[in-house]
Amino acid sequence: MSDRLINLLESDGVDFACLPVTRTEFIHPGYIPINKFSTIAFTSSNGVRGLFRALESSAHILPLNTRLAAVGKATADTIHELFSRNADIVAENASGASLAHLLCQELPAGTEILYPCPGGHNPEFADRCRAFGLNVHPLPVYRTVEVDPDTIRLALSASVEPDAVIFYAPSAVNAFQKALPAPWPFRAIAIGQTTERALHDAGQAVVVRSESTEPHSIVLAIHGIHSMEWETQNA
Repeated sequence: MSDRLINLLESDGVDFACLPVTRTEFIHPGYIPINKFSTIAFTSSNGVRGLFRALESSAHILPLNTRLAAVGKATADTIHELFSRNADIVAENASGASLAHLLCQELPAGTEILYPCPGGHNPEFADRCRAFGLNVHPLPVYRTVEVDPDTIRLALSASVEPDAVIFYAPSAVNAFQKALPAPWPFRAIAIGQTTERALHDAGQAVVVRSESTEPHSIVLAIHGIHSMEWETQNA
């Protein structure tokens, strides 16, 4: 959870707690033909971190003429933090589908794109890009590992039952529901369309969606829950 989001929640008087349900393990992919690609597309901040680690450990340098594409502002900020570069292409609606659509508008068919991704990645982003005629090459640079369900259940039993839970990614939904199967009595907040779809697939009928990972957008989603509760009570 970012410091900015923590500050916003505290200033709004929201009581919150962080519950890790996954952890990230970075993968060294070995040789990376970095000069082969005119564009690198990132669908997560961990993809940026994973590529940075891989290039650093293999003494490779990111070519200055390589275009960098980010799925949203948070990912673009990580690009700037690690590579001291501004992302050339940023999808405002933080989803792989939005980034794929934007890339097809910005890049000619046949463009070679490197895609630093998680191991066992969801192929949706790459498939959408290929449908637009872009050549996407997935490069696993990290893996998402689920926390043991018993550990999650123990943490939940020791805390107050929440009014809402924020899910940042489909992997978090999968890990959480193994510990506590849906549907849940609390409200679920999804960051982005893919996470929203994962929550619906898990059996959670009512989901409030934050359109981006930006703290302000997440706080607006929390306010949306309060509005829903008021309307229900006063219907």
